Amino acid sequence: MLLGGVSAVVDLTGLSSVFSSVSLVVILASLFGYTSFLCHVVCTHAVVSAFGARGLKRTVEALAYPTALLLSVGWIPVLNLIAIVYGLSMQAKGLQNRHRMSGFLASSAVVLGGVFGIISFIALSFIIVQCSPSLCLG
Repeated sequence: MLLGGVSAVVDLTGLSSVFSSVSLVVILASLFGYTSFLCHVVCTHAVVSAFGARGLKRTVEALAYPTALLLSVGWIPVLNLIAIVYGLSMQAKGLQNRHRMSGFLASSAVVLGGVFGIISFIALSFIIVQCSPSLCLG
């Protein structure tokens, strides 16, 4: 009887649909984050390679550590702007140290890699949505 009363007050089937929706959002957000980071790394490494540097592992190391900082404080409203500027400067400094590049080339690689990474991520997202209509919610 008590369980029936609790079930009447809190709709357990609605609660399970909320949990499934939240888990879907968490999974999609994780895929979004990993895919955007992958696009950023690949495009930045392409720019770095065009400048004459070699080693994908070094590029990943230079970009991953500042990105972890950005993800940890990027959700805080005022700190996210500071973290973006600091993270980009640390990515440039990391590329400069890991690939033995000049500061100008490293900064250029971060900016160009970021721009190309955003463009490639948008294109990849568009292709995925167009190729699988079951992902469309509308």
